[in-house]
Amino acid sequence: MDQIVVDSKSVMRQVEKFTKGYLPNLKAKLKFHDGDLPVFEQFGIDLEIERALSNQVFLKSGGSINIDQTEALVSIDVNTGKFVGKKTLEDTILKTNLEAVKEIAYQLRVRNCGGIIIIDFIDMEKEENRHSVYQSLLEALKKDRSKTNVLPISGLGLVEMTRKRTRDTLIRTMCEHCPYCEGVGRVKSVETVSYEIIREVSKTLKRTKATKVTIFAHPEVCARLSSEEFGMIDMMEETYQKTLLIRADNSYHIEQHEIYSHES
Repeated sequence: MDQIVVDSKSVMRQVEKFTKGYLPNLKAKLKFHDGDLPVFEQFGIDLEIERALSNQVFLKSGGSINIDQTEALVSIDVNTGKFVGKKTLEDTILKTNLEAVKEIAYQLRVRNCGGIIIIDFIDMEKEENRHSVYQSLLEALKKDRSKTNVLPISGLGLVEMTRKRTRDTLIRTMCEHCPYCEGVGRVKSVETVSYEIIREVSKTLKRTKATKVTIFAHPEVCARLSSEEFGMIDMMEETYQKTLLIRADNSYHIEQHEIYSHES
């Protein structure tokens, strides 16, 4: 720890009181920030938080690493991206993998990833290059206070490792499940929802005596149902000799819909 930077005078007094009583060695490292820029912006913290919460982290060379955290494990995929190198493809791959090693070790600490971690490095043909990347990973992980166990790179270019869990990950601490997709990370397409509605409407038309059926759905789904290209609504009206009304509602979730049958 080089410095403890505080941008609030009241908090500064509290920190001074705490360090004086419990951590006197840190008192000399206290520094009050009174610059024009907010303290997080001054020291690049905002940018690092943004990178640590993103699934994709770009490397200086132009390559990138994709980090996906699930309940079962953390998967990390290394990509060359736009980086093509100046020599052979093998040299390009080696340089990207070596650069990725440092970023991966850093991101594991910042995000506080734990449990099983699988790293998919770009495939390398030469055994000495694989060994170099593996040793670089071991060296980079020495800075990590959490205990790690790393297996050598497999024939598929994968590294299996574990990292001791100490507390919640950064994502769990700073984020919540998306209320729209409920944490799944994806929603059904407009096309899929449209066909689900058609199947449900078909069942309704078969069992109801009503002459009209109204469909309430998200505007994009309604637009798809009403399009000439889709054509299912006209066909069903002709088949069942009943009227189908489509009503768009902006408050509806893309997957949400309701079907009402009523007498004319």
